[in-house]
Amino acid sequence: MNLEMKYIYQIYLDGSFSKAARSLFITQPALSMAVQKAEADLGISIFDRSTRPLSLTQEGHIYINTIKEIMLLEDNLHKHIHDVQTMNCGSLVLGGTHYINAHILPDIILGFNSRYPNIDVRILEHGSSVLIHMLEEHQLDFYFSCDPKLISNFPGYKVFTDQLLLAVPKSYAINDELRPYSFSASDICKLAHLSPEHPAISLAMFKNLPFLLLFKGSNFYERATSMFQEAGLVPNIKMQLSQSVTAFRFAAAGLGATFVVDRLVQETDDQLRYYKIDSAFVKRHNYLLHPRNKYVTVAMNAFVQYISEHLS
Repeated sequence: MNLEMKYIYQIYLDGSFSKAARSLFITQPALSMAVQKAEADLGISIFDRSTRPLSLTQEGHIYINTIKEIMLLEDNLHKHIHDVQTMNCGSLVLGGTHYINAHILPDIILGFNSRYPNIDVRILEHGSSVLIHMLEEHQLDFYFSCDPKLISNFPGYKVFTDQLLLAVPKSYAINDELRPYSFSASDICKLAHLSPEHPAISLAMFKNLPFLLLFKGSNFYERATSMFQEAGLVPNIKMQLSQSVTAFRFAAAGLGATFVVDRLVQETDDQLRYYKIDSAFVKRHNYLLHPRNKYVTVAMNAFVQYISEHLS
C-alpha cells in the first residue's frame, strides 16, 4: 500500500485531518496536500468535507474498500511468505516426460514429502511441446529437460546426468562378435559402463541391425539421428514409437535394437546386451528449468537441493 493510501485510510479511521495528522506524525498541511493530490489524480472527491466528522463520498467508499482489500492481500502475503520461509507450507508444479515422472521422480517425491510434508507437489505429464509452452506461460515451476537449446534459453539448475546405451536383444549373433564391448544388465546397475577402462564402440558396427526409434521431435530421436550421421550410417528403422520405455520393452522382446537410458536398466533386464557408443551425444545433462523472470521460492530451492543430493 502506498503512502497516500496509508494517509487516507488513517483519516477515515480518525474522522478528521487534524487527528490523522497527529496519528501519522506529520503536519496537517502536508496531509491535506497528499489527499488533494490523490483526489486530483483520480478525478474524484474521497471525503465529504461539509460533515463533522468527515464522511466518505460514494467514490470514497469504493476507495476505502479497495484499500481494505489491498491490506488483506498484503497481510495474507506476509503470512504466506512467513509460512513458506519456515517451510510450513508451499507448492510446486513439476512437468516432465514419462521417463522422468515414472522412473526418476517416485522415490524423489516420496523422500521430499517426508522431509517437507506441507509442501504440495503436483506432477504434470505431457509431450515436450506442451510442457515447454506451459513453462513459457509460467504454468510450471520446473520442467525437466536435457535439450541443450532449451537449457540455453531458460534459467535452471543441473540436477543429474545420464547416458544413452545401445540395447541389443541377447539372441542377436552380433553379441558374440562384440563380446568384449558388451555389458550385462548387472554391469550397468553396477555402473561399470562409466569406467574409462571399458571401451566405447562405434555405432557403425551395428549397421545391419533393425532399429526401434522414437518419433521425430523427441530428444531421443534428435540424439539418435545425430549419432547415425556421425557414424555415417543410415539406420534400418523397423518401428517408431512414442515412448522410450516402450521401445526398451520391445527390444527386450527381440524386435530390434534401441537406445535406452542407463538409469532405466534394472538387474532383471537381462534379455538384452548393452553397448557404450563412442559419441558425445550419449551423455545427457538434465536440468530443472524454470520460467524466465520467475521468483524462485523457498520450496523451489528446497526441491533443487533435495533432488541434487539424491541424484548426483
